[in-house]
Amino acid sequence: MPSATAKNFLGRILVSVGILAVASPAMAAGRSIVGEWAPDPANCLPFAGAMKISAMSMVADEMSCSFRSVVRDGDKVTWRGGCSSGSKDVPSVVVATLHGETLAVRINNQPADTYRRCRR
Repeated sequence: MPSATAKNFLGRILVSVGILAVASPAMAAGRSIVGEWAPDPANCLPFAGAMKISAMSMVADEMSCSFRSVVRDGDKVTWRGGCSSGSKDVPSVVVATLHGETLAVRINNQPADTYRRCRR
């Protein structure tokens, strides 16, 4: 019969596996990109270009996006939804790709902007 310590350890493993199984696609594979990002991680203010990424949304100083679907392939996340810069939502496909410590974000095939994780 397993000891109480072995049962406790096994229980923690099962809980950890369960949490990983239900993790959002923005965090499921590779490193999470959820969090705050900026062109200059020493200046993580919205007016300086910082943005906040959640599992199903992205918010910056003059733009916000709300997504209805997300797919992750390694360090590449693709969202589909709508983005707005003050007026109505525009249908949008947002692709974020993590390259080491740099995150490249492309909206509707426009040139990618690059960010680094904010260190607060």
